[in-house]
Amino acid sequence: MLFSMHKLTRSGKSLLAAVAFMASAALAPAILAACDGSAPTPTPPAASAPGQDAASPTVASQAAGGGSPAERGQMVFARYCNVCHPGGQRGSGPSLVGVASNWPDNRLTHTVRNGENRMPPFSTASISDADLTDLIAYVRTIKAQQ
Repeated sequence: MLFSMHKLTRSGKSLLAAVAFMASAALAPAILAACDGSAPTPTPPAASAPGQDAASPTVASQAAGGGSPAERGQMVFARYCNVCHPGGQRGSGPSLVGVASNWPDNRLTHTVRNGENRMPPFSTASISDADLTDLIAYVRTIKAQQ
């Protein structure tokens, strides 16, 4: 009897271990998916906010004093790009360091207008052509963090 009681206890522990293993195996994908560090694909802002018409000023023209194209482009970047490319570095989107020297303007324009991978497209209703020109000027200034 002692032997069978020992065997039952051993079987109970084995059963408990098997159930725990199966539960963790079933939950692992959900847990890992929640920890992958990526953010959901952002949605471009609406063409105009309530009370504004489609002819509202561009982001760059709203800045006091104007500044250089790269300075105006930095404001566009902060509004539309920084969430996924923080400071131009890798975030939920890839790093933009090196893009300036490797991509011509038409490739940057195409990527912004049409999106790429998880990046959404930004139409002229979101980023005007003038703002896009300034944005490209700013992207060309992004350097690797030291």
